[in-house]
Amino acid sequence: ADGAVLAKAITSAACSDGCAYAPPIDGTHLAAAPLDVLKSGNYTKRPLLHGSCQADGANYISVPDLGSLADYDEWLDYRFPNSTGRPAALSSFLSATYPYTSPRDGCNVNCLAATQIETDYSYFCPAYAASALLAAQAAPVYQYVFARQHPLSHRSDHSCALPYLWPYHVNINSSDDKDVWKLRNQSPEDTELSETVRSMWFSFVSTGSPLAEWPAFTADNETTIVLDNTTSFLGNAAYSRCGLYEANSEYFTRCLA
Repeated sequence: ADGAVLAKAITSAACSDGCAYAPPIDGTHLAAAPLDVLKSGNYTKRPLLHGSCQADGANYISVPDLGSLADYDEWLDYRFPNSTGRPAALSSFLSATYPYTSPRDGCNVNCLAATQIETDYSYFCPAYAASALLAAQAAPVYQYVFARQHPLSHRSDHSCALPYLWPYHVNINSSDDKDVWKLRNQSPEDTELSETVRSMWFSFVSTGSPLAEWPAFTADNETTIVLDNTTSFLGNAAYSRCGLYEANSEYFTRCLA
């Protein structure tokens, strides 16, 4: 992409969480914003497999700084500033849907309210919105949530599914023998899950569909598979958390203006 176009895209996308990147709309490789393309339906409808990890947002919050309710409230105002016009209904929604839980009350980073907010806002709900758009246009789409906690990091955080898909992958940039990109000392359950995940992905690559037990996400059946020791499926209650994010999309996209 043209350097000036890329620079403009980067400098126009400085969000309060510290991210500063966005796809450059150069008119050649990308004619419009991805969301606008999905809404238009003007794209080649190929099968899509995508999803998120259950605690994807865990890497992007500071756990030591969330030791009290006051800290949590301060983080909420940092993440979703009142100064930029946070709607009152959104404030009520966040407080009711993600009640504060202290990490000192037997809660690890996976169950912190801030982790769930960051996961929903940045990963799960965008994936759900994309699946819904694709399904409405009869495009084949398969959505997952990876919930198994990695045996070394003990979190189902960002990229946690990769060692299960490539269990023999070595991070060549790391000399640490405990490299978390490997499934070392895995349990029989981890090995079985890895084999299941690899079978599903390989089937998708070769046929455009994962195994039969993973139904497509459709307009009539919004199915998201949960990959853990056993497979299960999300209910509509999980998707309902995304409703207010969509309803307040104008507020949430102000950091990209």
